[in-house]
Amino acid sequence: MSQSSHQVLIEQLQQTIQKASDWVTSGWPVCFGHNQVNVPSLPAAEKMPHNFVNRQEALAYWHNVALASRESVEYGQKALAALQQGDLSSAYDALYFARFVEKRLNEVSATWAGICDAVNRQLNTR
Repeated sequence: MSQSSHQVLIEQLQQTIQKASDWVTSGWPVCFGHNQVNVPSLPAAEKMPHNFVNRQEALAYWHNVALASRESVEYGQKALAALQQGDLSSAYDALYFARFVEKRLNEVSATWAGICDAVNRQLNTR
């Protein structure tokens, strides 16, 4: 792998780690209750009135997202360390787990899929 493509992967991974770190604040559309009230982030859940019937459910969901965020970031950091050492195989393994953590929340792994696939392509071109 060329030095420039290696550096590009490292930069992409650093951006992905940051994006995963921000899941609870940047959020995504999630609706709760029979009225399908959108509560798109942890800060939004915390601002819901205490009499909102699904407030606790929304808070629990977003706290679960916070845990998943931390877990996926840990795998991302392992992948980053592996990439910095030139170990594509270990980087891919860690990214696979980061992607799996995200899939528990969303069927489509929007955060980790791109970098995981990019590292896999580099592995397969060796």
